Amino acid sequence: VFRQIEMIARMSRGGGFSGAGGHGGGAGGYGGQRANAGRTVPTLPQAFAVLGVAEDSDRATTKAAWRRQISENHPDKLASKGLPKEMMEAATERSQTIQKAWDTIREAKGWR
Repeated sequence: VFRQIEMIARMSRGGGFSGAGGHGGGAGGYGGQRANAGRTVPTLPQAFAVLGVAEDSDRATTKAAWRRQISENHPDKLASKGLPKEMMEAATERSQTIQKAWDTIREAKGWR
């Protein structure tokens, strides 16, 4: 859980999978694989770490972790709590990171 929170916090500071400084390999980057349109995606181990599950987790366990993470970090859900704009921006980035992780795992495992 600590690694997951640490990774999300680092990504929120601009060292994530996309955005300035997030193209991997450099200071604060994660060395993600380059994707089309200049966007980076997490490696498979990074994606599992974001969701907080082991790399050998089955589809049901991984999907449940993804749903839980999205539910806890979705900006629309947090907006009702009256969070400031900066927190909403961070929540949006975290949600995008969680979604990219899930997409990476699904593609690598051939899950649809």
